[in-house]
Formats: sequence, structure tokens, C-alpha cells
Amino acid sequence: STVAAPFLPQGLTLQGKRKDAINFTSEYPNGQTDKLLAGLSTKAKLGFDKAQYIGMNFGPTDVDVQIQQGLLKVSPFATTVNNGQFSFAGQADFKQKPALLKTANPVQMIKDIDINDEMTRRLLIYVSPIFANAVNVSGVVNFGCEQLTIPLSAADKNQAEVVGTISISKLRLQASDLLGQILSLAGKGVPGQDFTIHPTRFVLQNGFLRYDDMQVDVGDSPINFTNAVIGLDKSY
Repeated sequence: STVAAPFLPQGLTLQGKRKDAINFTSEYPNGQTDKLLAGLSTKAKLGFDKAQYIGMNFGPTDVDVQIQQGLLKVSPFATTVNNGQFSFAGQADFKQKPALLKTANPVQMIKDIDINDEMTRRLLIYVSPIFANAVNVSGVVNFGCEQLTIPLSAADKNQAEVVGTISISKLRLQASDLLGQILSLAGKGVPGQDFTIHPTRFVLQNGFLRYDDMQVDVGDSPINFTNAVIGLDKSY
């Protein structure tokens, strides 16, 4: 748990059985156990049969992990999530404060993953105001990640940086009051049809997510959100 806890997200649940031998060494000043990770070296194959995290249900997954003198490297891997695919590779330097998990290269991180209410409440609410208080949400999301930096401590969450492009097709949801107002002002009414969010490049930095233009089609009618600034405190 000492080794794994810093880079396992809070709220992640894992199930399954694995058998492996893990050898590790660490050199750190006497009594300063908080520096164990900074001097750690090991190789391991981590895996699980299934996992759940903020509305994403992962299938069987095995990951090669290497730590050399506190530098963590997660080898590229792909697994099934919500009838789609999740891909990742990254690294983190435990000598840095705070330690940051970073992608090694641009990656199609999410491909054709089904969304649900929990994903909407925990993630998509930070992408567009149409998701505020929405329920009965379904659709298919894709996300190409150019750059990702995630602090391994929740206290440093505002140091997270993400640059990528998101799109959602076959989107259906029960309109919230906010969405109802937006549609009413746009003269659209409450639709009984699919929404489509066109590919939108965004930047998350310093606790705020920004994009220049997001086109949301309500059936055949477009609504554009421009110069958006969305805070991790759920401000729009």
C-alpha cells in the first residue's frame, strides 16, 4: 500500500487475483520514511479482473510498472471500459513535490466509451453547462489527449493540466433547469432527439477549463458555446 497508494486515485475500487514476485529496494535517511518513494527501485506487473472509477467500469487489465530511483514509468496499455477502450502510458517523479503523473506522448485515451450519470456528475459537468444537474444521461464519448499532468495528491488538484479534444455522439439526457433555459433562449424547446458535441479542443490549467468554441447540435440545429471558462469549483 505504501508504494501503490500515491498513484491510485481516490474512489478507485479493484477486484481480482494476481500472483507475482516483487523485489524492491529503497535508500533513504534513517527515520525519514516519507522519502521511501523518492529512493525506490522496482519492477512489477500490476493487474486486476475489474475496476470501477467515477462511472467507468474497467475489464481485465495488466500493466507493467517500473520505478528507478523514484522515477515511475507506466508502460503503454489498453483495456476495455464501458463497451469502449481506454489507453494510457505515463511517468511520475517521486523526488518532486508534489509528484505529478504525466503522459509520455499524445494518446487516444478514450475511444467509444459509453457515458452515464456518474461520469456526467464527476467529469462531464466540467466540460459543458448542458451537463449541469442532468440525469438519465447516455451517449458515446471520445477523447484524444495531447498532454496530461495530474498531481498525485488531492490537495494539489489545481496543478492539474490537460490539453485534448473531446467529442460526444448519440447523447441523450433529461434536461436540467439550466439546459432548459439555454434551449428556450435559443428557441429550441426541450428536444426528444439526440445531441452531438462536435470535436472541441480544450485546455485545463490553474483550476479552469477553457475552450474557444464548442458546437452542440440539438437534432439538426447547432448551439455554440464560445470563449468558455469553467472552474473546478463548478462555476461557468
